[in-house]
Amino acid sequence: GHVIFAAPSAHLEADEAHYNVQTAKGWFSNASGYVRPAVRPRARMLSTGNPFYFHGRRVQRLDERTYIVDHGRVTTCECGDKGWTISAQRANVDVGNKVVSHGAIFRFLRLPIFYSPFLINSIGEHPRRAGILLPHIGTSGQKGFTFGDGFFLPFNRSSDLSLGIMDYPRRGLGGVGRFRMVPSST
Repeated sequence: GHVIFAAPSAHLEADEAHYNVQTAKGWFSNASGYVRPAVRPRARMLSTGNPFYFHGRRVQRLDERTYIVDHGRVTTCECGDKGWTISAQRANVDVGNKVVSHGAIFRFLRLPIFYSPFLINSIGEHPRRAGILLPHIGTSGQKGFTFGDGFFLPFNRSSDLSLGIMDYPRRGLGGVGRFRMVPSST
């Protein structure tokens, strides 16, 4: 039947569940849900408490922080059909740290964009690590089909920089940059 599993860091809905209340381990068939790290807000720190969504034929809960998603998809978008998803044969979810997807296909609006033997996505309490951002794809009446990518660089707990390049076929190449900072009272 319709099973709902609710925990402080996770919420799952499944067709079937096998769960041991003493060991807190179990598995769920045809499961959808999300995990959310416990974010402790700090002054002058940019952070998010957004959940990480997943769906899988089988989802195993190994402990409070570790889930394995078999033959499923993972995303930060609440509605994966209107954003990006990673379809994976297997995804190891470490709540508050990262998701490692094996046999991963990155999809945008359900369309496969590229394949990778594995992808790592940070879902940490402090996911502020330098790295290449996901590609940006879109359309515009003035600029046409747009495609670009960028790089994220955190300077410290309260400031970061995103730099990238966009290809606008009707206008040419363009740079994209955003600097964010939470200043102190002084």
